[in-house]
Amino acid sequence: MKSKLLLTVITLATLAVGQRAFAQLEAYWSFDSKTGTTVSDLSAGGTHDGTLVGGADITAGNMGFGGSGEALNLTGNGQHFAAGSPTTFDFNSSFTWHAYINSTDNSGAIFSRNPAGTAWNQGSKALFVRSDTVQWDTGWVGNPGTGTDAPDGNWHQLVATYEAGSDNLQIFVDGASVYNATHDVNRFDEHTHSHNGGFADTSFTVGEADFSGGLNNLDTLQGRIDEAAVFNTNLTGTELQQLFDEGPASFAPQTVVPEPASIAIWSLLALALGGFGYYRSRRRG
Repeated sequence: MKSKLLLTVITLATLAVGQRAFAQLEAYWSFDSKTGTTVSDLSAGGTHDGTLVGGADITAGNMGFGGSGEALNLTGNGQHFAAGSPTTFDFNSSFTWHAYINSTDNSGAIFSRNPAGTAWNQGSKALFVRSDTVQWDTGWVGNPGTGTDAPDGNWHQLVATYEAGSDNLQIFVDGASVYNATHDVNRFDEHTHSHNGGFADTSFTVGEADFSGGLNNLDTLQGRIDEAAVFNTNLTGTELQQLFDEGPASFAPQTVVPEPASIAIWSLLALALGGFGYYRSRRRG
């Protein structure tokens, strides 16, 4: 009885910590394996399994970030990875995007959110490479550049965070902030604002935009992209540092290494363990 009670307390506390991290990770594609052209979403929800398009493939022989696992391999224009169920993402709200890239291409999309198969529009947004540097674009709002080179044939970690309440957009390369300013990412509602014949929420792609044009340099970023992930919040503090240090896999249920728990959770655990101690003393008495 005592062992069962203690195990239940620890399990509940662990689940409370782990579920907090899981809930933030909305989609995660490790690109370590595929079934046909399908790559699984390894987040807790698992609702965004996606498709390799146009001859896109995954590598073979531990060619992923860090020399282990595999990566999305893009060798020609027209190739990209398309996330499933794109309309359920909500980039009107706060978010974080993450990927590692290894490329020598001087232009191409890393992430693109735009109307599927039609023109770049109001509501579209992308993290991409132009003239060898990492840039952002929000359709009909602006094109902030970072001035930071990334496609040099080495692995680089790219993270973009957006806090909707303050309109703060930050871009990080290898853990260093290279852009931090107010940028009205959600000026046009991506779900309800129709422009140029479409809604921006109808596609979310990795490696190339699925569109008919309207913004230069969103063609295929030839090279490798790994550990692509979407969070439904703007990560900050210890959570953001966890992402820098351990990558999105540390937030996924298969390999979760929870961040330090909140004071409230650990206080609950302490109270529960205190109650268990009292239970033991009463039993002995």
